[in-house]
Amino acid sequence: MRVLIRTSRWAIWSRRLAAFALPVLVFSVVAHRLKTLDTNTFIFIFGFGSFLAFLGLATGLIAYFRLWHTGDRGWGRATLGIIISLICMAPIAYVGVLFVLHPFTNEVSTDWTNPPQLITTASENASPRGGIAQIVAAYPNAVTRIYPVEAKTLYDQAITLIASRDWKILSRREPVQFGRAGQINATEQSWFGFVDEVSIAIAGTREGARLDIRSASLYGADDLGSNGTRIERFLVELDDAMNELILAQQAVSGVSDNEDTPATPVPGATD
Repeated sequence: MRVLIRTSRWAIWSRRLAAFALPVLVFSVVAHRLKTLDTNTFIFIFGFGSFLAFLGLATGLIAYFRLWHTGDRGWGRATLGIIISLICMAPIAYVGVLFVLHPFTNEVSTDWTNPPQLITTASENASPRGGIAQIVAAYPNAVTRIYPVEAKTLYDQAITLIASRDWKILSRREPVQFGRAGQINATEQSWFGFVDEVSIAIAGTREGARLDIRSASLYGADDLGSNGTRIERFLVELDDAMNELILAQQAVSGVSDNEDTPATPVPGATD
C-alpha cells in the first residue's frame, strides 16, 4: 500500500507570496527614484508589497508548524518563502529602528534663529516637530562653523565637497567678504527616492568666514535622521578639508602650530 505524501499548501503559498512581494517592492523603489511614481503612490505600493511579505512570512511559519506534525513535503518551499519575506521586510524593520533612534523632525539647521533659505517645496513642509532642544542634543556636531579664511575660500571648498557627493546644485551665489552673503542650494535623493534640500549660507566675519547649513525634507513629517546625519557628515568632512587648507597656508606663510592663529576650525561659534 502506497502512502501519499502531500505538499503543504501553506508552504506553496508562502513561496508564492514572497516571490510576488519582492518584484513589487523593487518596482516601487525604482519607479519612485526615476520619478515615474509620485510619493503617495510609491508609499501605497511599497506598503502593499511589505504586507505581502508579511503574509509570506506568516504562512511560512504556519507551514513549518504543520509540516512538523503532518510529515508532508514543503520544507524547502516554506524556508525559501520565509527567507525572501524577511529580506523584503528588512527595509520596514530598518525604518522602525531609525524612527526610534532619531528625533521626530524633517528639518535640521545649524542656525535656528536665521536659518539658510530654502527654494523648493521643502520650505512649506519643513518643521522641527520634535522640538529644537531635542534635535540639538541628537546632533551635537550640527553647529555653526567659523574658519579663519576668506568667505570665497570657504565657498570654494563647500562647492568642492558638494561636487564629490551625489547632490544636485539648484542655485549658487558667491559671497563677498564683509558684504553680500553667499548661498548654495542643492538636493539629494535617498535610496528610496525621497528628496531633501540642503541650503548653505556663507558670510564673511571679523574672524574669517562663517558657514551655516540647513537640510529639510520635501515630503513627510519625519526624516528618520537623514537631515541631521547629512549635516554632521558634511561638516566633519569640511572640518578636515579646512584644517588641511589652513595648515598648508600656515606652512607657506611660516606660521608655526603654536602661534595664535588657529589651525583647527571652531565649531559652535556665535556672533
